[in-house]
Amino acid sequence: MKSDDRVHELILELKHVRWDVVLVRETWRPNANEMLSTEDGHIFVGRGFSDGSRGVGILVHARWAKRVKKTIPINERLLAVDVDVGLVKARFVSVYFPHAGYSDEQIHEMYTALTQLKQDADKHKRTCCIGGDFNAEVGVQTKTDDPCAIGVYGVPRTNARDSGSKAGSQWRDW
Repeated sequence: MKSDDRVHELILELKHVRWDVVLVRETWRPNANEMLSTEDGHIFVGRGFSDGSRGVGILVHARWAKRVKKTIPINERLLAVDVDVGLVKARFVSVYFPHAGYSDEQIHEMYTALTQLKQDADKHKRTCCIGGDFNAEVGVQTKTDDPCAIGVYGVPRTNARDSGSKAGSQWRDW
């Protein structure tokens, strides 16, 4: 999604399905903060990085565009948009977690920022919808795993981003 043409390609691909909001990761856009309106009236909100790496975005359908109340660009890995639809107040969050090569401190910073967004949504009585690439290595299915949650063709290694890890422990009560 490095260029505006890619955003338009995504919209063309969505023409044959009913959609409201699309959460995107790895946009690879260089703009720190952006909001563009398409010719169809859809809104793309993005948070990129100066070297064109990483990036998150949220595409809002034209029917909800005038109901976007607030954009919350945290960094090139975390972005939220508040949309009011009738009596429903929603917060859509797009998150792109650092991979396992990053330090626990950097992972913890992401969990903290995501937790703050969720708590703020709760405080303002907003339903929070989080979509992301959490970059967790979950391994391959074992006999005790739910086959709907993990498949048999995963990478054999795992990382510690689960509810028992130091970085993931604050998510246990969600």
